[in-house]
Amino acid sequence: MLDGRCVVSQDGRRSMSGPGTFSIVDATRAFTLDYLDPWRTVSFRVPAHDIPDVLRADATARAFSAATGLGAVVADTLRSSWEQASRMTDSEADAVGVAVSSLSRALSHSASTGSVSDEHGGDEELRRSIARHLERHIRFVDTSPSAIARHFAVSVRKLHQLYEDAPLTFGQTVMRVRVRGCADDLRAMRGRMTMTQLAAKWGFSDLSHLHRAFRHHLGQTPREILEQLDEDSAAWERAG
Repeated sequence: MLDGRCVVSQDGRRSMSGPGTFSIVDATRAFTLDYLDPWRTVSFRVPAHDIPDVLRADATARAFSAATGLGAVVADTLRSSWEQASRMTDSEADAVGVAVSSLSRALSHSASTGSVSDEHGGDEELRRSIARHLERHIRFVDTSPSAIARHFAVSVRKLHQLYEDAPLTFGQTVMRVRVRGCADDLRAMRGRMTMTQLAAKWGFSDLSHLHRAFRHHLGQTPREILEQLDEDSAAWERAG
């Protein structure tokens, strides 16, 4: 999954697959993919004769983490081969197919022994998925706890629990993403947007709110950031 969420069902199992995870189904038997949002996926077909029976029995309709261990190796191989497909010769593509089949067999062993993490790849991977979602969409989507929990198919209580051992709470995480995005715009749009326009664009209620958030998360006010840019520019001119 690149974007969106999908409920994958087969063999009496159901799992939620979202960004940062991948799932396996046996296409020779009945399965369902229920996409809940606008979505993008990369899909691969592996020949049935290359799939061990244990994989079909134990690994279908599970959400494997694409962040760590063998799951990350599988996901990176699939992603990179998809990106390079148009540049590969037939023999190179065949070699990739052999590698994917081999990884599928290794994954089947890990699934049967329980050594590959699933169910969103654990709390850390789910937090990463939420962070990626916020960074891509924070200006355009509802970032309230209820909306984000609904998007990732967890309860609001579970959402807050994800951040209990993290450096920032969920609310602080959202604010930091807003502040960093606004700071990047401040540097890039320098003089072409007013602070009031930037505050509105990034969801700050007023300028005092924006200044407090900048001071808390970046240790600088917007004015101090601009003054630093001016000093850096002057230094470059003197050096040139």
